[in-house]
Amino acid sequence: MAGIQLSFSLLILPYYQLLDAAGPIDYLDLHTQKMLGPSSPDCSLLDYLLIPGPDPVAPLPDGCPKFLETRFDSLKGLLLIFTEGMAIAHTGLLDGYEVCTNKVAIKTVHEKGLIYKKAQWVGDRRWIRDGKI
Repeated sequence: MAGIQLSFSLLILPYYQLLDAAGPIDYLDLHTQKMLGPSSPDCSLLDYLLIPGPDPVAPLPDGCPKFLETRFDSLKGLLLIFTEGMAIAHTGLLDGYEVCTNKVAIKTVHEKGLIYKKAQWVGDRRWIRDGKI
């Protein structure tokens, strides 16, 4: 695997859960040591974007939807952890994609009429891959 280098970035939103960031980062660290290049704050090298789950109904910070829209096409993968799919869905990036999320959170958000319905929510899975999502 010499020569392969991947760039992972972490987007932390308000009210995120530390465990939702630490678990995936630890996994990536253990399984990709030889593929990751040196750390850099340069977002132009972005291959994969990992977003740990925030409050699913909190609005995204100013500039976040635009950042995601401009980066989405060039990403190899968008990794949404826990409730992040519900927050990102409102940008329209998940329209038509199968997405799963926390079962209790999606039920609560759906009951309040706050679920974004253009994403295809899969309620009986812990993880799902649909394209680059």
